[in-house]
Amino acid sequence: MIGHSIHISSAISRDFLGEGEMDVSRHAQRRMQQRGRRPAEICFVLEHGTHTSAGVMLTGRDAALLEKEARSVIEMAQRLKNVVIPCGGATVKTVFKARPKQQSRIL
Repeated sequence: MIGHSIHISSAISRDFLGEGEMDVSRHAQRRMQQRGRRPAEICFVLEHGTHTSAGVMLTGRDAALLEKEARSVIEMAQRLKNVVIPCGGATVKTVFKARPKQQSRIL
């Protein structure tokens, strides 16, 4: 009765599932297809949702937290645009923000 496995990549889901993969029953596969749910969406809910007695649910609070984290990532990306970190092996040699001429030379 088992369908296929969904690979779960998060540490939270691995803690919940054990080895990091979960089998999907044929029933669940049919429901996913009927309801337009893709395996990636199931993984997303399992990774970011709240564990309840009924299963894992992506709550409004979970979604709000994800939105806040996404905004933080976007803000950081904007702040760090054009930052260059020259490395030698596993050593960071220096850090600087490339000026336009440097950017074209580097790229």
